[in-house]
Amino acid sequence: LENIQELKRRFEEEKRALEAELLRMHDTLRAEKAKRVQAEATESTLRQEVARINEAYRGVVAKSNAGADKVKEQAEKIRDIQRQNSSLTIMLSEIQPRLTVLEQDVFSTSKLDLDLP
Repeated sequence: LENIQELKRRFEEEKRALEAELLRMHDTLRAEKAKRVQAEATESTLRQEVARINEAYRGVVAKSNAGADKVKEQAEKIRDIQRQNSSLTIMLSEIQPRLTVLEQDVFSTSKLDLDLP
């Protein structure tokens, strides 16, 4: 009878120890689930933030490319104007000696007109 009582007591102690271990494991499991839920929420927030930043970056790149295209267009227009200026300068340098000769002719003619009675 005493052995049975001792076995019963040990069984009860073991049962309480196992129940305590089970409760501890449940608490640990709940804590891990809460951490996982928090991690998933954080991951979701980070994904949204990355998507927002990615979209903003695409917008900036598009604007930058548009600005670069505009600068290229302006540079091409400037080169065209410089080519035209060059051509006009060459034409002017070719015309200027002729104008000088014509001016001298006109001056001589007008002088002759003034000398005539």
